[in-house]
Amino acid sequence: MYKAVEPFIEAAAYIVDGACLSMLFAKFGVKRIQRGIWTCILTILAWSAANMLIRYFVFSDLPYTLEKSLISFLLHSAAIYLIGLGLYSGRQVIRLFLTLLFIALLYVISEVGHGIRLFLVDGVEKLSMRHEAFQNITTVKIILDSIYIFIDIAAVALFYFSIKSIVNNHRRPAESRSAKEFIFGILPALLGSLVSVALYFMILLINEQGHI
Repeated sequence: MYKAVEPFIEAAAYIVDGACLSMLFAKFGVKRIQRGIWTCILTILAWSAANMLIRYFVFSDLPYTLEKSLISFLLHSAAIYLIGLGLYSGRQVIRLFLTLLFIALLYVISEVGHGIRLFLVDGVEKLSMRHEAFQNITTVKIILDSIYIFIDIAAVALFYFSIKSIVNNHRRPAESRSAKEFIFGILPALLGSLVSVALYFMILLINEQGHI
């Protein structure tokens, strides 16, 4: 069941993430194209294309490695920055801040969701060994597929509402802020990015060693 709906969830995630990226850059900058809807559409298309290219060229063959994950993180960051550079005008320090903020939120929410999914899957597998009601293979598969679908959808929704909250709660014009303010804002965003990468690497390393 999950394999059947996974491509649709992934496509929806690209669209939502692209729309969030457009919201964020539009709030802190100026759209280069006069009609805002076209800027949003182009942002979604550019973000979707970047994700598909990264997935094809970096993760086209197994296994997933720490080196590939780092390359993916850097390429995603570069894609966000270039999309902001091409479709939105504004100061470079603001663009850098938004890039780090977006990638940090994206990775943290994604990896927290992945961690919760591993925890729930491990719980279901233990129940299947201990309780007769969970020993039916079909029942276990339905439960696991439901967990995958729910976590994926919840992660996309949480990311959207996180970006929406940032946009709605930002009142002061970005151009009125000094470079020093954004530099101080970049530091926690950069720290969040590093934490998210470290978290991703830890989960990947544990999986590679077969501890989960």
